[in-house]
Formats: sequence, C-alpha cells, structure tokens
Amino acid sequence: MIYWWTESFRQWYLGAEKVGENVAVGLNTTDNFRFLRSITEISKNKINLIPHSEVKSDSANRIIKFQPYLTGSKGKRWFDNHNSILLWENNGKEKFALHLLKGGGGAQSATRDPGYFRQGIAYSYIGTEDFFCRLRKYQSIFDVSGSSIFVENPEEVQVALSSRIIPYVSQSINPTINNQVGDIKNLPIPKVKHWKDYIERARVLYDKEFSKDEINIEYEYRGEV
Repeated sequence: MIYWWTESFRQWYLGAEKVGENVAVGLNTTDNFRFLRSITEISKNKINLIPHSEVKSDSANRIIKFQPYLTGSKGKRWFDNHNSILLWENNGKEKFALHLLKGGGGAQSATRDPGYFRQGIAYSYIGTEDFFCRLRKYQSIFDVSGSSIFVENPEEVQVALSSRIIPYVSQSINPTINNQVGDIKNLPIPKVKHWKDYIERARVLYDKEFSKDEINIEYEYRGEV
C-alpha cells in the first residue's frame, strides 16, 4: 500500500468500487498509411457517423467503407472528436487479411472484437501529472493508443474518472509516464452526485467547441473571416 496515503484515504480506496477487468486494448492497423485517413480527406456521406447520444444499442453499419477511428488523446478529455477515419471496407476484411499475412502482429487478433462501436471511456496511454479520459461521440473502432474501459454506465464513470482524485491515485500506483492496463484496473470509481449535470454541461460545451474548428466533423461555417 502507498505509505504516504492517510489511513482514512487508504480505507476509502480499499472500499471503493474499482475499474476491474473492464479494460480492452485497441487495434493496431499494422499499416497506418494504408488504412488511416484524416476527416478532411473523406466526404462525410462516406463515413459511418452514428452519434452515441442518438442510439440505445449497437446499430453501426459495419459494411460502410470508412469508420470513425479513435486514437491517442493528445490532451483531449470528456469527449473525443474523431479526427481520424479508418478504412474498414467489408467489415475490415482487408485489415484482417493483412494482419494474418504479417503473422498475426498487432495488439488485437484478427478475430477479436474488444468493444468496437460500443460506448466506452478511452484513457490516455501516456500521462504524467494528470489522467485524461473521454467518451466517444460516435460509434467507432479504437486504436491501441485509445484503449478503453467498458462499463454499463460509461457516462457516470466518465465523470467519476475526471475527478481530481484519479490523477493522484494513478501517480501513486504507477509514477511512470505510461498507464499500464493493470494500473487502470486498480483505479477507484468515486461516487459523484449530480453526475448527469456534469456530463450534459460537458457535452454542450464540447459540441460548441468542436463546431468552431474546420478539421472536426462537427464544423459549421458561420461566414467568419
């Protein structure tokens, strides 16, 4: 146990709910040049854009050629704006074939689906003094650098993991710059009152912010110069 924790904090941690086994490592494309595109390179009507806020189940059309692809956080938190797109024609058969041709290399095997298209909480693989995590805005596939936590109540847990307690615990458990899967499993999930208010406020603010930048899917031209 961490020797500098107070006894009261130690007891709280021991009794708190943990992330546990709900962590999944993402996809390794094995060839980014071949499979990845920027959102600005592809027409929106060719991308399978299904907001999580508008669906209650997995309704992603996996046959559509291009799918939103969640990569590293790059300082993002609360919500990810999906600036990367993955070539996923015929439900990723080309990707899986190349995976096998190269001897099965990569973070995920060609037959495993660790949570693609589900709502989950992506966490930053690299972190120093903070812990960044964010929800997906759209049903998507995720990269190894966007490895994620999958729980029944992702929005509530997103708010909990955005608490200032989490960076403190994370750095106590693992003071290096890499967030290992085993360390993520040991993170506590604090109970946060009014978590719905926090998540709705964040959603409104991020939608407004995303719509200002032309490299985002949500960009809206306002005639500004």
